Amino acid sequence: MTIGKRIRTWRETNGWTIPDLADRIEGVSAQSVGRYERGERLPDSAFLEALVRLGCDPVVLLLGSQAAQSQVQTHSPGVAPDAVEVECLAFSASAGYGALAINETGKKATVRRDVLERLNLRPEFARLVKANGDSMLPTIHHDDPLIIDVSKTARSSPIDNKVYVFTIGDEAYLKRLRREPGRLVMISDNRENFPERVVPAEEPFRIVGRVMWGEREL
Repeated sequence: MTIGKRIRTWRETNGWTIPDLADRIEGVSAQSVGRYERGERLPDSAFLEALVRLGCDPVVLLLGSQAAQSQVQTHSPGVAPDAVEVECLAFSASAGYGALAINETGKKATVRRDVLERLNLRPEFARLVKANGDSMLPTIHHDDPLIIDVSKTARSSPIDNKVYVFTIGDEAYLKRLRREPGRLVMISDNRENFPERVVPAEEPFRIVGRVMWGEREL
């Protein structure tokens, strides 16, 4: 099933017509939605993100109806032709209270090749990590599998309001980043419990990678 057909199936499951869906997404016409569903045009990332905000499961959208864990599988001998291996990262407890670190696991997982192609992400720059915590609810849930881009471009040129894995000192974070005059702000989607914070200028800051897709986000 193509991504256009998955969009249509999800829309119809919600009982919406094409104009109903278009009305819920700013800047998108019913004609554009129709083209996406018929496969005449590939949906851009802004449209896909809007679907996720409306409750669409992005893994189902990109991969089909099987659960994310069956699509992103632990490495085993003999990789299928339509899959590629990517390295895994993991959040772990840090020395600080409630803090996390992020480390390479030495393990690999298989991801469908067409998923990386849709994300325009080369396998050597792709990493798989599971989310930790609830600061990005409702967009990203605890233990959601995330595909991140660790290329130099992703790490050196952050895009405002996109989601990144980054470190401040020895602690790792999964947040949106926004540049403001003279400072960088980290933003949680669960803002009621996790207010915006300025990245401390005096602390070492490093972007690990940009989150390209997850079970409920990009």
